[in-house]
Amino acid sequence: MMRLGPGLICRLASYCLAYAFFCPPLAMAAIGVVVVFQFPDGTAHAQSNQPAEELTSAEQTARRQQRAAQLQTMREFAQAVRISRPGDGSQAEAQMIAQPLFRFNDNARNFADGTIWAWGRSGRPAAVMTVASSKTPRGIDWTREMTSLSTGPLVATLAPRLRWTPQASGIRPKPLPQSPSPANTQSKRLLQMKQLARRFSAFEVWNGDRFELRILPQPIHRYADAEAGILDGSIFVITYGLNPEILLLVELRRSDGRQPTWQHASARISFAELHVLYDGREVWTEPQWGGAVNARYWMANSTRNEE
Repeated sequence: MMRLGPGLICRLASYCLAYAFFCPPLAMAAIGVVVVFQFPDGTAHAQSNQPAEELTSAEQTARRQQRAAQLQTMREFAQAVRISRPGDGSQAEAQMIAQPLFRFNDNARNFADGTIWAWGRSGRPAAVMTVASSKTPRGIDWTREMTSLSTGPLVATLAPRLRWTPQASGIRPKPLPQSPSPANTQSKRLLQMKQLARRFSAFEVWNGDRFELRILPQPIHRYADAEAGILDGSIFVITYGLNPEILLLVELRRSDGRQPTWQHASARISFAELHVLYDGREVWTEPQWGGAVNARYWMANSTRNEE
């Protein structure tokens, strides 16, 4: 991801002021835009450009401390997970990536804070986990969602007495039609992956209502695995507001000595009915999750009382 330095931020701010002065309709149209920043720790954060709430210094300190405590709780949920790939002939655990790939909130759906974690420090992650909090009269309700990104079975221990063992492939990569010839540098291939991601659209259906989703422009993770035929790859997030609902993978793959080709795959991180389109044509869909424990997606809630 691109990191925004102070100079670039100032220039962007001056451009926005110029638009507001010379073209108010364009300035108004910009309201609600989501910006994804990558901080030095590697974590991606999604933020809206809505006016920030004014807080006193003490309130700002309290909020930072609260966010740090929430992040630590989410980290503890993730650190309790153990994942291995029995299909590759090895029982070695997939290592958890130290920092969350993405952090978000969704006030419209009462998620105050959330993160996405991944297992597999090299190549495509074997699985990801979304952890999100919401306030209830009983305390803090924590939602955990597990999604397989593996092309084979997984064995995961989520708690001392809870195992998740999806047997089916989590994703099924497919060729991307009318895609460009792969560029010869990492920076140019990243641009190509972003351009390909923009050709996707998505929506979800819940209780009979359709909700349009959007693809955030910056990938949350980039990887390669030459032994598996993955020459380059990125994970993009498809969201409702800031709430991730689908992961979109764009990969440059080579198989059987053939020329490398661009491929795509999608994975759910929502229990709603989901649809993904490429150039307006549906290329992936999933029905509403039925609650199966050993499916390639799993979700559960738990409550912790506030101290």
